[in-house]
Amino acid sequence: MEVTAYTSNCKGCTGKTYSGYNVQNTIYYNGMRVIASDHSVLPLYSIVEVAIGKSSFKAIVLDKGGAIKGNKLDLLVGTYDEAIQFGRKQTKVKLIRKGR
Repeated sequence: MEVTAYTSNCKGCTGKTYSGYNVQNTIYYNGMRVIASDHSVLPLYSIVEVAIGKSSFKAIVLDKGGAIKGNKLDLLVGTYDEAIQFGRKQTKVKLIRKGR
């Protein structure tokens, strides 16, 4: 899958995910990273393991985005600069639990 990054602190952003979770001061939900996906591929509340390079982490789908179509994820990061620095990466994603 392709992974990009986004922030909740942008012009027009509310600081809340599609699921209603407030991410103005965090990038985590119950110890997992917050991600956005195409809900036809990974439904809301799906939990996955994301491997980028030599590191991996658990993430939960709490958001969606207009440009997130097909096999793409958007990883919530703290700042705009972090999102730009992250760029685009290819990653392996392992489904742990499918959402609804």
